[in-house]
Parts: sequence; structure tokens; C-alpha cells
Amino acid sequence: MKLNKHIFYSIFAFIICFAANAQKTIVSLSKVDTTGFYAIRITPKLSSYFENEMNDIRLLNEKNEQIPFAIRQKGGSKNNTSFKSLSIAENSSDSNTSTIIIKNTDKQNVSSFHLQIKNNNVGRIAQLTGSNDLKQWFAIAENIVLTGKISKDSTTYHQAISFPDNNYLYFKLTILNGNKNALSIEKIFTDSIATIKDNETSFIENPSCKFTQKDSGKYSIIYVSQQEAYHVFALQLKCIYSPYVDRIAEVFVGNKLAGNFSIKQDNVFTFLPEFEAEKFYIKINDGDNQALKITAINTFQRNTEIVAHLSKDGNYHLQIKKGTDVPNYELAKYIDSIPLNLPSLTATSFQTITENIVPAKSNNKILMWLAIGVVIVVLGALTFKLTKEAA
Repeated sequence: MKLNKHIFYSIFAFIICFAANAQKTIVSLSKVDTTGFYAIRITPKLSSYFENEMNDIRLLNEKNEQIPFAIRQKGGSKNNTSFKSLSIAENSSDSNTSTIIIKNTDKQNVSSFHLQIKNNNVGRIAQLTGSNDLKQWFAIAENIVLTGKISKDSTTYHQAISFPDNNYLYFKLTILNGNKNALSIEKIFTDSIATIKDNETSFIENPSCKFTQKDSGKYSIIYVSQQEAYHVFALQLKCIYSPYVDRIAEVFVGNKLAGNFSIKQDNVFTFLPEFEAEKFYIKINDGDNQALKITAINTFQRNTEIVAHLSKDGNYHLQIKKGTDVPNYELAKYIDSIPLNLPSLTATSFQTITENIVPAKSNNKILMWLAIGVVIVVLGALTFKLTKEAA
């Protein structure tokens, strides 16, 4: 019976060299009503399926084609930059100069103009002055170079000019024509920057967790068990203690230190380097002091969303497969241009599929000889053991 058992284990070792299993999770999403940008909120349940870096997520359509997306953290603020058209109080030209007087009605701070100019292939030199009464003018910038350009998609192009920050009521752009025809400047814009604040918090609470506390020697160990392997970005710990406490606590996932924080009050809220775990423990250094009594522990994850442009009536799903590389989508570069408040899609179902991984043919022979070698070593060791036992 022992021999059969050993042979079974040897055969199993041989097979395991050639076959391995991998899992992927398919997350179905709710229906898209209209074409546009949507947000897919990362709930605690959804986060329990993927890694911290979110490199293992793909957004796919019904044809299993990848849909580009960007990841955005909620709860912050962003600068929304746009062009604001300025009023032109005067636009006159002769063979020597062109004079454009720009009215800065709100007297906002301005450090650049964008000139909308008819296509041309010439160059000019300009100067910029400022005034609050159209009588006394003050120098701002000289020797501004205006270069010609031909736009392929339009009959006009934009040229930016930069200068020291000013808030004059009027700006005068004087272009030196040098006895030549003037440029046709149609409009003038400036950058309008508005700070938009996201009213949501930067973190959301995970479902309640369980914990047990063991006090031993100079340390207290709190074992924490979450319902799933949720991501942990912040931790709240409530305790009962005598006044004037100052202790260091460390958070471990297995034997790996995940972060640390100090305990100086009965209600501690601290941010940690993000980790994912169903079970972890907190080690409190009590020294020669009486152990603290922990009364509550709550964990929190980042408030995160996936942003993508989706088509009406499309069927989309997330595919989560660990071990994949980080996708490189150009949409991430434009995330600040996408509105903060978007319609949301929700996860409607989760399905985990086990896949068999078959080694590539080019590696079959190498793996075969490696597997045979392992089996020979295992069988040799078992044979020696059986011979020794028989003697």
C-alpha cells in the first residue's frame, strides 16, 4: 500500500509539471443607456478580485475587444482649463503697425493670450503694453515673435504668446508690419482656470470585520479577519486606555510588514500603504505598560472608479486575471478633461472561470526532461527508503 501511495505521488508530481490552472473572473455590468463617458465604481467586493495596482483588469465589449479606460481617485479636486474669449476694443492696421486693444473686463490675472490668426506664411515682431485708463500705457513684453503657420484642417491657427502676470483693464498688442500688409487676427482668447472640487470622500468603508486580541509579554496582537480580501488604504482603531498613551503599532500581512502607525488617543484613524488581505494582524508595542483594550476596528479602501467612453446599448464586462501587465491606454492622459460626475455602471454578476494553461510547444521537451528528472529523484529517494525499511 505504501508503494502504491508513493507511486501515486510521483505520478502527480510528473503531471503537475505539465498542467497548471489559472483563474479569471468575469464581472457583468449594467446596460449603457446613451453613448458617452461612464464610471464603474470599485466596490469592496469588486476590489477583492484584483491586485492593488489594478493591472489585472480589462474592460471588454460583447466581442471581447478591449475598451480603453482610465482609473480615477475620487475625493480630490482638479483644475479645469478652458479658453475664454476676450473683448477686442480696437483692431486697426496700416502699413507700419497693427494695433489691437484687448479689454480685460474682470481684471483677472492674465499671463498669456491665444491669437486666432488667418493662415499665413510670414513673420512679425510685436510688443505688449497695459493700461487702466487707455491714456497711460506701461511696458509688459517686447520682441514678441509671431510666426506664420498653415493649418491643414482649418483656415485659421492659434498662436500663444506668454508674458509676466498682469491684471490691467486694457492690453495693447502692437505689431510691426514694416510697410507690409497686416496679419488678419480674428479673435483673442486667454486661459480660464477653474478649480473644481469633488465633494466625495477619498475613501469608503469596507464591510465590518472581526478581530481577536491576545496580550503577551510586552506586546498585544490583534488578529483581524475581513469577509473578503478587501483592499485596505486606511484603518480606524478604537480603544480604552489610561491617559497619556504613546505607542507604536505595526500592521502585518503574513510575515510581511504592511505599515505602522502611532496610538496617542482612543480613536485612531490612519492611512497606510495600500494592501489587500482577508486576514492580517496588528502588533502593538506595549513596553512595560498595561495592554490597551481594543473595542472596534474598521478598514477603508480608496474611493476609486474606472472611467471609459461607452456606446449606447453595448454589453460590457470586466475581466480580471491576475498576472497580466498594466494596460497602456492614452485616455489616462486626458482624465482631467473628463467631468467629475458621471453616470455609473454597477456590477450585476461575478463568475470565476478556471482555465488550463498548456505550455508552449517549444518548451515541451525541456519541461518533459525536467519532469522526468524530478520523478527519477523522487522514485530514487522512495526506493532507498523502502529498501532501508525492508532491511
